[in-house]
Amino acid sequence: MRKSEASKSTGWDPEYYKSIMSDRNVAMFERIKDYLNSDKKQTHLVAVGSGHMLGDKGIVPLLEQTGFKVKKTLAAELYPHGTAIMSTLQQVAGAIGSALAMTMLATGQVNYLRDQGFVMSNGLNLA
Repeated sequence: MRKSEASKSTGWDPEYYKSIMSDRNVAMFERIKDYLNSDKKQTHLVAVGSGHMLGDKGIVPLLEQTGFKVKKTLAAELYPHGTAIMSTLQQVAGAIGSALAMTMLATGQVNYLRDQGFVMSNGLNLA
């Protein structure tokens, strides 16, 4: 998908798309390239949103154009690590979602009670 097609399909302004996707892709690509070109012989796992993989300015095409060989699947010996990472991410996302929901509910309840002039049992006035 070309940048112009993506911005049309999402209804995004082309300049907004450029700043939120293309410019960030290039910045992430540069950082990834620095990791991969370092003298340290380490394995790197890079996690980015799927939208950053698409298009001519996506991270994968930028790496391939620079001569890197990109594996689009996790190596078999790393499956347990990938599964563990995904499980952890799902748990963290669930916890964050639950915390946000509870915060919104509690805030709404406090605001409602304050609007009604409710005085808490510990003597604090919410007004």
